[in-house]
Amino acid sequence: MPSQLLGNSRVTKSAPPSKSKPKPTAKPRPSKSAKSADRMETDVLLSIKSVHLANIVSQKKNHEYRKYRLRDGVERLWFYETGDEGGKSAITHIAMIPDSVRRTPGTVPTEPFGIGNDDFNAGRKVSKYGVDINNLNLLNV
Repeated sequence: MPSQLLGNSRVTKSAPPSKSKPKPTAKPRPSKSAKSADRMETDVLLSIKSVHLANIVSQKKNHEYRKYRLRDGVERLWFYETGDEGGKSAITHIAMIPDSVRRTPGTVPTEPFGIGNDDFNAGRKVSKYGVDINNLNLLNV
């Protein structure tokens, strides 16, 4: 280690001593009942590509399909429009959905026509669950 002699003291060039950080203590996890009391179970945030959101806005698409089933009781979908393909990268719309109707392949009505409904009913989509979109509201963004 390089050093210099200054008077009676020796100065060395070395890294300052590291300050040890106290280890974080584990926070107690809330019980399941406390957790569900704090959760909003009527609203869900979904990301969606701008092209699909545009089809919902124009009412060409009247169902939203996902690989997972939304819980009964969910009545609002908050759409986060992704930034790809000119999207806004923001939560832009809220859709109202029936709180207990969840679609599986073969159960989506054929009328009125909606983009993707025939493929979903025939089982040609990766998604296995769908919801009806009853009403769509634009947020001020």
